[in-house]
Amino acid sequence: MKTAYVVALLMIVLLVGCAAPPEVPPAVPETPPAVPEEPAVPEEPVEAEPVTGDMTVTNAGFDPAELEVTVGTTLTILAVEGRHQLTVDGKTVPAIEEGTGYDVTFDKVGTVRIFDILSKKSAIITVTE
Repeated sequence: MKTAYVVALLMIVLLVGCAAPPEVPPAVPETPPAVPEEPAVPEEPVEAEPVTGDMTVTNAGFDPAELEVTVGTTLTILAVEGRHQLTVDGKTVPAIEEGTGYDVTFDKVGTVRIFDILSKKSAIITVTE
């Protein structure tokens, strides 16, 4: 019976020794992560569309925020960003949408406040003779 154990042990050793080695996947070379390319910078400056109007209004406020004009001046307030609901010296005027404007004529000396109800920003116009 001892012989049977020795034979069985030899057969196991023979089978293990003759077995095919396990497959090892090929090594993947490590490559550094790709660096994103920076966007190309135009060689010549791109011209912005001209802004017309004496005063512009955006969601950030009026430009200029203070202005001096003479009596009889008509000031164009142009909305260059967003929608705006203005009051001129406390009187509500029609809302202006982006790309449209509103004309205000100043007929007396003094200080006029233009207020945007939506953005809560204001401008001060000083009217002189």
